[in-house]
Amino acid sequence: KTSKRQLNLMVTSPTISHFIYFHSGFDKDKCDVYEKSKYECFHHMWNTTESRANLWSACQVEGREIDRIFLSKVKYRIERADSGNCDVIILDTLQEAHDRNIKIYALFATSNANFSEKNHVIDAVKFNQHCGNETAKFDGVAVNNEYFTSIKKPCIENRAMHLQLLDNLELTRTNAYPLPLHFSVGWHWGWCSVSGNDPLEMEWGGHTRNALQHMFNIADSVDVQVSHTKSSEMIYRTQKADYQYWVNTQKGKTDTAAYYVLAYCNPAVSCKYSFSPHIIGSSTPTDTCSAGYNDRTEAGMWNRFDCIGNALPYARGGIHFIGGVYSTGIIDTWPKYFAPPKTSSPSSAPSIKPSMFSSGPSSAPSSVPSTTPSFEPTKQLSTEPSTEPSSNPTSNPSSNPSLNPSKMSPSSCIDDKDFKFNGKSCTTDKFKKKYCKQWDKKMGKLVKNYCKASCEFCKEKKWQVMI
Repeated sequence: KTSKRQLNLMVTSPTISHFIYFHSGFDKDKCDVYEKSKYECFHHMWNTTESRANLWSACQVEGREIDRIFLSKVKYRIERADSGNCDVIILDTLQEAHDRNIKIYALFATSNANFSEKNHVIDAVKFNQHCGNETAKFDGVAVNNEYFTSIKKPCIENRAMHLQLLDNLELTRTNAYPLPLHFSVGWHWGWCSVSGNDPLEMEWGGHTRNALQHMFNIADSVDVQVSHTKSSEMIYRTQKADYQYWVNTQKGKTDTAAYYVLAYCNPAVSCKYSFSPHIIGSSTPTDTCSAGYNDRTEAGMWNRFDCIGNALPYARGGIHFIGGVYSTGIIDTWPKYFAPPKTSSPSSAPSIKPSMFSSGPSSAPSSVPSTTPSFEPTKQLSTEPSTEPSSNPTSNPSSNPSLNPSKMSPSSCIDDKDFKFNGKSCTTDKFKKKYCKQWDKKMGKLVKNYCKASCEFCKEKKWQVMI
């Protein structure tokens, strides 16, 4: 063990921690409370040099370093790489991350029955082939398909669907080669019920194992959504999620193999699910919590990760997600990390030492935030799946990029009249207060919050329904 953990918007105990990074970030200067229905509350976190500098600072907090980022909202930036369209912002992001020894995984999260991610991962491979180089390339692909939650029960009757999902996950790994595959799972997926007394076993690939064990054998690394803030419950759920099986069969199998325990830091329907200082729908930045771990601060979150690490030394930790409340300054105990002012020309491999502030910068921001919607709806497994936000980033390439690719130019488009989100039409329901499904009614997620009158936004949501 060492004293430093490296994070991948995920978290663990022993030597390295990682956290999953999502595309948009909460803007404390615009809103006091995390209201996902208000697009002006959020901003893009990696489409400018300045925003990326702040991101790197948040990844380099001493003792809580981050060395792996799962980058969302990349699909439409990389899908035409084989035609010579190399997105400069993606290349700059990859280069700057690698200059800081941070690995970048392309994140895909459709969460549909067809497992569309199996095809999307091919785009990351092609991007590396046609646009990347040794220091500006994707290091892996990450998939969050939570369709299994909806088909897990009834366990016997849905067996064919379980096996099909495993086939699709295996095909995703094949299509992603040579990139390693990361997969996000629910802690209870190996059991027919959350009681953990009735294993969900099936024969697949010539072996009879429970569903999670099959998934562990397919993916190179996994994160387990434990959906709780009390360390005792987080540890219990990690153990029920076949932690020991992973240690016995997968630990050290590759240089990138890892088992992560995921913690939410974006508001959830219950305070016990997230370290956010307030729940969804709160009118104040902080509220009380009696159901979970009451220290809902950044320090409290790290304390829980340390407890998990002491009990389960091979479990790494993960934060869902930067910009949820992590590094936002939403309250003093969730500080924002800014890149220090430049005093000289940066080196070819800069190492930014983050400065910590309890609130935003005193001066006005140097760039106007995008008016395009960018928010983080949360879908938590079982009772708390989470979805991904969307945006319409604008290119802002480096003045001195490491490569000289042709820049992808935006094309005109119209709303996809056939697009549906959770069974509801994007174009017909966007202004109606209709709920997508019973689950969305419970979570308070409205169609109008997902479907803005923008074809690009709708198209992104077509594949982004994320952890």
